[in-house]
Amino acid sequence: MKPLMKQLLNTVVLSLLVCIVVIGCKSAGVTIGKSSGPSPGVRGGPPPHAPAHGYRRKFGYHYYPDQNVYYARDRGTYFWLQGETWKVGVELPSHIALNLGGHVSIELDTQTPYEQHQAVAKKHPGKGRGKGKGRGRGRGNSGRR
Repeated sequence: MKPLMKQLLNTVVLSLLVCIVVIGCKSAGVTIGKSSGPSPGVRGGPPPHAPAHGYRRKFGYHYYPDQNVYYARDRGTYFWLQGETWKVGVELPSHIALNLGGHVSIELDTQTPYEQHQAVAKKHPGKGRGKGKGRGRGRGNSGRR
């Protein structure tokens, strides 16, 4: 091949490669050179499907302080303490289900409420655990038997 022809062929191939790279970068939204900020119509921050930085989703629960039971309203799931282990299920054991008592509605930033149980139990004490509540037979301070 003649040197002139070889040089022309190299120039054409190189030009085609540059065009392919530039067109590919442009279609992918890549710019070459200095940026003067976001492109027109492009907002800063996370995309609509992702939560904002620092935002923590809240999970709603019914907390039954007398039995240390949490009910995740959106998932229909119970969390209960059995001995020293937390259990999870869609139904409670019958001995707990019969004696749940009243509940308080709370919101936590975790899908596993037992992670924050100490703080929740302190804020919402059950029977016999609150300030000024004894563990007696519920007769008050009258002293009558």
